Formats: sequence, C-alpha cells, structure tokens
Amino acid sequence: MSTTTTIPSSSGLAISYSLSTRARIAYNVVGEDGKDNWIRKEVPEEEAKKVETSAEFEVKGVKYPALVEVIQTFKVPSANTLEGIQQLVPDEEEIVNLFSGGLSVKLGNKIRSRLMATDDDGNFTFEPTEQPFDMTADAAIKTNRRLTEDEKLQKSLQEVQLTPEKIQELMAVLQAKLSASGGAALGQ
Repeated sequence: MSTTTTIPSSSGLAISYSLSTRARIAYNVVGEDGKDNWIRKEVPEEEAKKVETSAEFEVKGVKYPALVEVIQTFKVPSANTLEGIQQLVPDEEEIVNLFSGGLSVKLGNKIRSRLMATDDDGNFTFEPTEQPFDMTADAAIKTNRRLTEDEKLQKSLQEVQLTPEKIQELMAVLQAKLSASGGAALGQ
C-alpha cells in the first residue's frame, strides 16, 4: 500500500512523502550435500504476504520453504521543487551526484528506446550515424511522471471511449465499494 502526505512550503509543496512497505524473506535451497542453504531476498509487501500465507517462495517455477524475517514500512521523501531538493539535500555536490545519476538513467532509457524503436510492421527504425549520436537535447525533454492507480484506471476507461460523465460515475461506484470493503481510497 502506498500513501502520500505533503509538507507545504512558501513556494507550494516542496516535499512529498510516500510510504513503501518492504520485507526481507529467507528461503531454503537444500544443497546436494543435504545441508540447508538459506538465501535472503528483499521483496515488496505483497510478496511477503504470500510467503507468510504459504510458507513458500517460488523461484523459476520451483517452490522452496520460506519465512518472512522482517517487514518494515519506510517513509520515502520526494522533492517537488528546487526548494524541496535543497531542503532534502543541502550539500551542492550531493545534489549534482543525484542529478547526474538520474540523468544517466533517463538518457540510458532514451538510448534503449531509440535503438529498439520499430515501425508498424515491426522493422527497426534507428539509423546509426558516423559520429556519436548527441543525447544533449534529450536531457531537456520533459519526462512524463508515473500515473497513480486512479489515473491509470481513468486513462483505461477513456481508451474504451466512455464519456467523461460515465467515467466519473464508474469511479464513484468503485470508490464506494472500496470504502465499504475497507480498501484503500482511489488516488493513493
């Protein structure tokens, strides 16, 4: 489950937080010599719940005896403004390090997308160049943020060409059912 809270600042919502529940499980792979070989793995909450229920963990189709050793919810900050970045990370050098790491991931994804792009017939469309392909302009292209579950549902409903009124009606019915069953509210 993921929830979001915010801390207001003079320039709006500088920092937001999400809650992330993770666990460490252990599963036993018995060696050829018959000895126990307990392997530890970090997993999301949903996977830990499966292990708690079944006392098993599946790896590549094979089920092993398993247990949950520890489960913890973490409060994870996220900066929404430059002010928020400076509040979270006051050290300029560390801000540059974090930015550079994020930029490297972003441009790596853009490179992968370019190399793997295909046309409607499935033919690769990337044409190599003599000189190194300059990715500088790609750094400034705005990345779409990840959609919330609520936004994903609304987008899916729009794709099946429901009217905005019908989408709102369905969302209200779903929200009422979730609330009645004690489920999480939409948009969280």
